[in-house]
Amino acid sequence: MASHISLHQEAGLATITLDNPDKLNAINLAMWRELHRTLDQVSHDESVRCVILKGAGEHFAAGGDLEEFQTLRTTLDQALIYHEEVANALEAIHQWP
Repeated sequence: MASHISLHQEAGLATITLDNPDKLNAINLAMWRELHRTLDQVSHDESVRCVILKGAGEHFAAGGDLEEFQTLRTTLDQALIYHEEVANALEAIHQWP
């Protein structure tokens, strides 16, 4: 499962790109985890003054990658773990300083 998150930093600006354009930047579990990790990384970098979150290509994000739901969310336990990862990433966006 590839991550498809990239980070570019320059002059106080951090640009985080959802890079899965073949699927309209649908966010898979690895991407949710990497997004959380990347936001945590830049939130501790005092040189970063602004973060831009964007999608590669013509679209921002189609939402969650539904294809992986068949294998990664088949049980209640799996769904709870999946949703915790999503919540962690969304909370990191919400709490960005």
